[in-house]
Amino acid sequence: MTLKFTIQQAEAFKLLIEDLALEQAPIGMDEKLLQIMMIKIFKKIRNKTEARIKGDGYSISVNDEEAISYFLFFHDRYLGENRIYEASFIGAHMRQIEQAYA
Repeated sequence: MTLKFTIQQAEAFKLLIEDLALEQAPIGMDEKLLQIMMIKIFKKIRNKTEARIKGDGYSISVNDEEAISYFLFFHDRYLGENRIYEASFIGAHMRQIEQAYA
């Protein structure tokens, strides 16, 4: 599955994951597993943005486990009033994932 990002979305996503998955300690084994999977996705986005690859944009391919983890990580998470931009494209990704796996 491919998750599409613009450069602005990719940069915003990196900052969000740094805050939510890298700086906050998980509570419980289930959250730890989701954190591990989100770090894998974070690294894919980071590599894309650092390379500044123009040909295929900033989209990333995720496997089944990563896609489902992405969905579960954000499913009941409130991002706050100051993250409406991120919530918008993450919501689109979640609908895409839900259609593929539900």
